[in-house]
Amino acid sequence: MAGAGNVSITGDKELLKALGQLKVTVENRIMRKALRAGAKPVRADARANAPFDSGLLKKNIKTRSYKGRKDNIAVYVGTGTRQEMGIEGKWYYPAHVELGHKGVSGVPFLRNALKRNTATVMTIVRKETWDGIRKEAQKLANKK
Repeated sequence: MAGAGNVSITGDKELLKALGQLKVTVENRIMRKALRAGAKPVRADARANAPFDSGLLKKNIKTRSYKGRKDNIAVYVGTGTRQEMGIEGKWYYPAHVELGHKGVSGVPFLRNALKRNTATVMTIVRKETWDGIRKEAQKLANKK
């Protein structure tokens, strides 16, 4: 969902150095797993605080990952597609709920979920990334 937020990992020189020593495919696998783990509390919070009518919105809050520009790994929490949610017509109601529409205030359940959980996300991502690096190092040590 547009405007939901953005989190980048920068500044942890030791972690970035360790990641830089891995093959890109291994680094991507580790980061995708770490980012998906970090997204879990955001998804849970968004589901818990999404407005409830039929339950379709809560049920369709999902975590997705994709390869972004310049081989960046991206993970986001958002609502399902029109097809997944069975939405017909020109209005995508999850966006109107989040952002508001025609004088009706939005209920920013996704943006607020990220704001409330940013520190937790960063802690989880850092831990999961180090765990992934250690596992890869152990695999290499066992091969020798």
